[in-house]
Amino acid sequence: MPDQTAAPDLSAAIALYNRQRYDACAAACQQALDSHPGHPSILHLLGLAQTGLGLYPQAAATLRAARAGLPADPSILLDLAAALAAQDAPRPALAALEQAHALAPEAAVILTNMATLHQTLGELDEAERLYRRAIALDPNDATARSNLGTCLLTRAQWAEGFAEFEARLQLPALRPSARTLPVWQGQSLAGKHLLITAEQGYGDQIQYARFLPGLLPHHARVTVECRPGLERLFAALPGVAAVLPAGAPHPAADYALSIISLADRLGIAAAAPVPYLAPPEGGAPLPEAEEADIKIGLVWASQPVRGTPFERHLHAARGCPLPLLAPLAAQPGVRLYSLQQAWAAADLAAAGLPIIDLAPQLTDFTETAALIARMDLIISIDGPVAHLAGAMGKPLWVLLAPGFQDYRWGLGDGTPWYPQARLFRCGPGGWPDVTEALLRALPAQTARALFQKAGRLHLAGALDAAIALYHRVLALDPAYPQAHCNLGEALSQRHRHAPEHDDEIRACYQRALELQPDFPEACNNLGVFLVDRLRPEEAEAQFRRALELRPGFVAATNNLGNALLQQNRLVEAEALYRQVIAWDAAYVKAYNGLGNTLRLQGAFEEADAAYAQALALNPDYPEALINRAGTLVVLGRLDEAILATNRALRLRPAMAQDSSTIDLVLNELAIALLHNGQYETARQISELAVTRRPSDPEPHFRLGNAYMRMKKLDQAAKCFLQAIAVNEFFAPAYNNLGSIYLEREETRKALAFITKAVSLDASLPDIHNNLGNALRASSQPEAAKVSYAQAIALKADFPEAYNNLAVLLGELGQVEESLAAFDQAIRLLPHYAEAHSNRGNVLKSRRRLDEAIASYRNALAIRPDYHGARLNLAIALLQRGDWLEGWEDYKARWLTGSLSRLKVDFTQPEWDGRPLHGETLLFYGEQGYGDVLQFIRYAPLLAARGARVVALVHKVLLRLFQSAPGLAEVRSFDDPPAAFDYHLAMMSAPRLFATTPETIPAPVPYLAAQPADVAAWAEILAPLPGRKVGLVWSGDPRPHDFAANLLDRQRSLKLEQFAALSEIPGLSLVNLQMGVPASQLRTPPPGLALFDAMERVKDFADTAALVANLDLVVTVDTSMAHLAGALGKPVWILSRYDGCWRWLIGRETTPWYPSARLFLQTVPNDWSDALRQLADALRSFAA
Repeated sequence: MPDQTAAPDLSAAIALYNRQRYDACAAACQQALDSHPGHPSILHLLGLAQTGLGLYPQAAATLRAARAGLPADPSILLDLAAALAAQDAPRPALAALEQAHALAPEAAVILTNMATLHQTLGELDEAERLYRRAIALDPNDATARSNLGTCLLTRAQWAEGFAEFEARLQLPALRPSARTLPVWQGQSLAGKHLLITAEQGYGDQIQYARFLPGLLPHHARVTVECRPGLERLFAALPGVAAVLPAGAPHPAADYALSIISLADRLGIAAAAPVPYLAPPEGGAPLPEAEEADIKIGLVWASQPVRGTPFERHLHAARGCPLPLLAPLAAQPGVRLYSLQQAWAAADLAAAGLPIIDLAPQLTDFTETAALIARMDLIISIDGPVAHLAGAMGKPLWVLLAPGFQDYRWGLGDGTPWYPQARLFRCGPGGWPDVTEALLRALPAQTARALFQKAGRLHLAGALDAAIALYHRVLALDPAYPQAHCNLGEALSQRHRHAPEHDDEIRACYQRALELQPDFPEACNNLGVFLVDRLRPEEAEAQFRRALELRPGFVAATNNLGNALLQQNRLVEAEALYRQVIAWDAAYVKAYNGLGNTLRLQGAFEEADAAYAQALALNPDYPEALINRAGTLVVLGRLDEAILATNRALRLRPAMAQDSSTIDLVLNELAIALLHNGQYETARQISELAVTRRPSDPEPHFRLGNAYMRMKKLDQAAKCFLQAIAVNEFFAPAYNNLGSIYLEREETRKALAFITKAVSLDASLPDIHNNLGNALRASSQPEAAKVSYAQAIALKADFPEAYNNLAVLLGELGQVEESLAAFDQAIRLLPHYAEAHSNRGNVLKSRRRLDEAIASYRNALAIRPDYHGARLNLAIALLQRGDWLEGWEDYKARWLTGSLSRLKVDFTQPEWDGRPLHGETLLFYGEQGYGDVLQFIRYAPLLAARGARVVALVHKVLLRLFQSAPGLAEVRSFDDPPAAFDYHLAMMSAPRLFATTPETIPAPVPYLAAQPADVAAWAEILAPLPGRKVGLVWSGDPRPHDFAANLLDRQRSLKLEQFAALSEIPGLSLVNLQMGVPASQLRTPPPGLALFDAMERVKDFADTAALVANLDLVVTVDTSMAHLAGALGKPVWILSRYDGCWRWLIGRETTPWYPSARLFLQTVPNDWSDALRQLADALRSFAA
């Protein structure tokens, strides 16, 4: 202030100055100068008033004139420096201050002002030195300490800088608003209420809001005071309990602290990383914007402020003239948006630029943030929008005015406060230099913005749009390696099945690596492309290069595992996947890859666990779902496999076009479902495949297989014919058409189709296997054996062929070879239930019942619903004498094989053993004549339970059963009763009556011939001398039924094999043979004569009358054995080595028929011992 000692009274003028009435002060000074021209004190005051009015050149001139009159007054030089600094003339201002310092070297204020100018000029070392000298002279100089703090913060000396910056709060303009509350100094806040007060401008509060989440570990209730418009943004910050606008009454609290002071209390490490502010989700899109536009938000001016002309000047000086930004609007693909408030509308109108005004939407900072979030770049002067965009992590260009220096923007072209920001500073050329710099930088920034958009589209699967944008990026910046890399990746994904694009894709990766040789991502992506093109060795080299460039690169390590997996280096691949998981337990692709390696190593349970973990991390991972489905198929968990497959298809329908994934799994699943007997589901899966790939024969083929298993042979044939129509050279379809004809027992046609299949593709083991089946059915066992051997030669791990060969060898009596083949089938496929069951059959054929039963149980452990194995087990148990368990399992006969077709589905309930009270029970025969003859014995037991028993049997049994005990009525199969209450199959009766060998019902005889018929046959047979012995040497050959015919050959003999009987005197042999084998009577062996009157036999009643006149019946195991046994007639039964289950095992008698005697083969398929024993017995019998 001017010295008044030698001047007129200036108190009034000084009072006007202190009240900031600078114009009145200046007028008073002019008036004083009129009476005291050139008075230095008046000139000094006038210069101050002119500075206050913003008349800086006049003020400088006036102050120089004042100094001329008072050259030793340092205060005039101090004020002159201020006027010069206001004119952006820092060096002259510094010269004036240095002169003042020379006059008053101990004046701290001069040192502080000098330091401030050096700081403005970026001369931080000198500024720091001067601030420290000022503080040494005046430790209470709040300005010096505060400015020293900003100087240190500019140099990232955080701890001391924030500590010194606390001195700002001693300045009158910056004193905290909550002065009555204790200031938090860092003590415990547990359970306390802390008020964070607002300080300075919007930008300061946004900048320091990053420290609010750092209060969370202090467990305080935090209320934040903020400037209006920030409430919603700040309320979303972690740890903020309440928000109130500045000026609102403060709540009761334990402590208070300015928001900027959080940095000092918490330290820089507590700052939340960028981004730390975000708008709510949603909101309207930017107007007039296309997705591919580069959307730039602009802030070019500061809002006018009240205050002194100098303060207004300082504020306005931050702004950039809008017309200088006009070239931005001319850039192709750029859309400009104004983020200025409504007060800038005049600027917009005057500039006439295509800038979209968003002022109506800028209702508060949350709305502003929502608009910023939709932009690609913010270009702003220093101000709140710059801080908001920075806090949101948005690309930010900050325009800094000439001579502008602030600690938060530092000295370079970046700032640690907002790492993504780029700073454009005015140089000697002023704002035009900034405009030129913006235009130079914009193409690269546009390229990066487009790159980000392309990346988002890429991740969303919009590959065509992403590819178009990557091309735009490279047009703007051809030397952008990441864009070349990503373009290659997008093209690879888009053209995965189009190898004509391979050169283009590879060129993208190679260009990326030319531009940036140390680019691990490009190496990795090129490797992924090569793996996809089945070039794993080349891929491996790329992945290893990526890992050289970046050790521990998780994705490259995982992908290296994929390359090794493709090379079948399973152990190495597994180790890599496990390494990835060790590094990142949430890396979902590693679990999928691990599952693949484990599955290929046969560790299916572990593989399933790996896939399950992948899906736990990402339930919508179609590749893991598909891979798991394939594993679940192997594990037999087919329902889960179906669910996984369907979910994968829903998630990514396009996967159906990828034969290496979904089609393979659909194939495996269909096959497994067929093996598992889930034919309808297999049909549905196969139809799904057909709808997706109608021009592929494979799905038609699988659908045909499903229909085959469902016994819908006509539909199956249509499918196979459709597969042939799609591809006339598709051998498997001919093969399966052959199978259909095998099923229909049209062996000649079957052989023709299968032979055609072999001619089309002799390399398919399945066809040779099927040819073996056809040859076996054609009774060409040696040729069949060759075909099975050829199938195995083509496919060493072919368990089905080993199984079929084993069955054939068993039929040929080569038991040990058969068992070895079964063992090989089971080694190849441990869960091969059919092989276990068939192995049991061969063991049973050699009376090794315990081992056979174990094999059947193994089969059932694998497939509990394997009805064929259960039936085999039942028969073995019955043969071993374990009848209670055997009868229970014998229920399976209705669920498998030819017997299942014989089951009658009645609407009435099956009798379950409950007491009856006169209700009608339909007791129906099943299987052959002998079975009915054996089990009609249960009729009296049923009648004893209160049933009215009606027998339903073959017509040829009607007359014989008329006198059977326990029957109220007998009906033939073609004349069933119209009404009855319950039904029961005859061979189910033993189970319900818990029959054991000791409790077989009905005393023998339980059948009898009609007396008249017996008498008639007595006359016919009367002329025969000696003992009359009936003979049956063969069963009923059924060439149309291979299995039945095979069994018949095992039980039957030729008449010529009985030639030795001709040498036994005292016997008259009576023919009881019927059917085709009876033709052998035309050429009997020499000396063997049989009386034959079978042309008189019309039904079993006739046969019973004939047998009643015989002394003995000799028969193979046919219905004649049961008829004679039921009549109580002595019957000698020639039984094959393994025998029928009802004869038990290794016995010469049977509890079913006390009059029976068994003559057993001692060697499989060799009747010689049995016939010799028979002849000896007959000699004794005739004697």
